[in-house]
Amino acid sequence: MPGMSGVLGRGYEKIDISSITSAIDPLSIADPETLSLDEGIFVVSSLKNTPLRGPRHYEDSLYAACFSGDLIDAQTVPWGDVTSIIREGNYKKFSEYNGFFAFALFDKEKKDFYIVSDNFSLHPLYYYIKNEYVVFSTSISTFCRLKDPPVININWLYEYLYFSHPMSEATILKSVYRMPPASILKYELKNSEISLIEYGKRFQRAEKPLKGKDALEKALSVFEERVPKYFGCSDKFAHALTGGYDTRTVLSFVPEEMRDRMITYTYGLIGSDDLIEALMIAKAANLPHMEICFEDEFLNQLPDLIYETTYISDGLENINRSYLPYVYRILTDNGQRFPIIISGIAADAIFRGHAPSPHYISYDMKQVFTKGEKFIDKEFFGQVFGDGFDDFSQYIDRVLDGMQDRYGEFGSLRTFFSFMLAKLLPRHFDGEASVAGNFGAFRIPFLDQDLIQLSCDIEY
Repeated sequence: MPGMSGVLGRGYEKIDISSITSAIDPLSIADPETLSLDEGIFVVSSLKNTPLRGPRHYEDSLYAACFSGDLIDAQTVPWGDVTSIIREGNYKKFSEYNGFFAFALFDKEKKDFYIVSDNFSLHPLYYYIKNEYVVFSTSISTFCRLKDPPVININWLYEYLYFSHPMSEATILKSVYRMPPASILKYELKNSEISLIEYGKRFQRAEKPLKGKDALEKALSVFEERVPKYFGCSDKFAHALTGGYDTRTVLSFVPEEMRDRMITYTYGLIGSDDLIEALMIAKAANLPHMEICFEDEFLNQLPDLIYETTYISDGLENINRSYLPYVYRILTDNGQRFPIIISGIAADAIFRGHAPSPHYISYDMKQVFTKGEKFIDKEFFGQVFGDGFDDFSQYIDRVLDGMQDRYGEFGSLRTFFSFMLAKLLPRHFDGEASVAGNFGAFRIPFLDQDLIQLSCDIEY
């Protein structure tokens, strides 16, 4: 990663570009690139040690574009493919891209500007349209550095307190929006018209899923085809390893010829089950292994790590996980080694039956999915908001209506599965992805499009 930002439209010269672009490289360890146009400017920064080679910006006689993130099935950014998709309006082709990414593209002839989010919007992309120009960035703090920054958005706070994660496109800043998953924003500079286009498919459980031997054969085929793709395009990679089945499942699909390029790693308190079991597994598999232990040095750094976690995650990760910068800094030597970091997260949520009340769902949403109807804890939130409770409850009620219209009736496990994929998983894990992305390409095989489709097609 780390990110990109820019501004296009009339009057863009009034914006101090340097003040807003510094936000996309919070650790100052990336290489910045600038693309200047008559209508505006793009700035993109990427890690020096990255599996995706080549420039992150592109320009020809018809288009100017920039890219941030990581693509699994590519060695370089496929600029020809991207410009063809935009030119032909074949937007669904973006759904074939695996990885966490963001594109910005300007059509010089038509004066149309596009920004594209990944299938889960796990690499955040924000935009702010004011008067006759648009500001975009992968960092929300970019917008705090504007000369007249937007004010705090109370609706974001409502969502955060009720859902545990913001569920709509609202952000902490009023009039700054986060791109929804698998979407394209088109902004026409000539007339200031805006349109939001959804390109992704919605995953739904099969009516008659494969069972038994057929399901196992299908699963093995998909895992063997897709998982090794996540280890490619790099001389070295680091693979998370715990006592759980998620990382061990991914590890089992590392091809033999790639094992001399990898290291497994585990973090935690000395004596913890994860450390003990991971070391046993690594030794049994004859793999090099790194333990990152939380000892006195970690405790001494913890007060600063609390602030750093918030800062480099762009506010997406909570302080309960303030060990993440410590872990990824040691693992990668501050972004200098292991360009690829493999994670096993999301496996249990996708492949373990889709229980309607996992740990990352709020108390109120647990009641919603368990009872199959809207629910707001009036006693608790009445004390929180006092005279403002009606505004809070009315707003949340509208958000819940929108969710039900989009995903289906709350009492259905199919509804929960669709909602989990589109909102819960991305919003729960985007904080860790943002922290880790400052140090390397953070890859999650279980969020591969084919693996998710597999989870819809088999019974387990």
